[in-house]
Amino acid sequence: MQGAVGELRTLSEGDVAAAWALEAAGYPPEEAASLAKLQYRQREAGELFLGHFVDDQLIGFVCGTRSLEDHLTEESMDVHEPTGTTICIHSVCVDGGLYQKVLQNSSKTNSDRTHSSKWALCETEGCGDPVDGQ
Repeated sequence: MQGAVGELRTLSEGDVAAAWALEAAGYPPEEAASLAKLQYRQREAGELFLGHFVDDQLIGFVCGTRSLEDHLTEESMDVHEPTGTTICIHSVCVDGGLYQKVLQNSSKTNSDRTHSSKWALCETEGCGDPVDGQ
């Protein structure tokens, strides 16, 4: 896997269990999204559920939802608003310490795909300051 470029793509329904395994390994139990929540995000906001695959193995993912608010809210953690202009990122999980590389690649690619004016990234509870999508 070392030196492999891999592929960045949206996750299919069949990829969600692997994403959930990374989520469960990467977050404390009280903060990790449930399998059902990740399935909802993939189904309702699939264009915002991106994975980095090397040799067909998911090694990291970023997922989120759209919101009509200009920042991350408790509601945006549970509801995807398809016409929202703010993308709220809920999970960034990477296996093998590749966090920064996957986040940078996902941000660049997703900005081109989603045509959003703002991104809100949450690393801890209570955050959600908007970030320009440019």
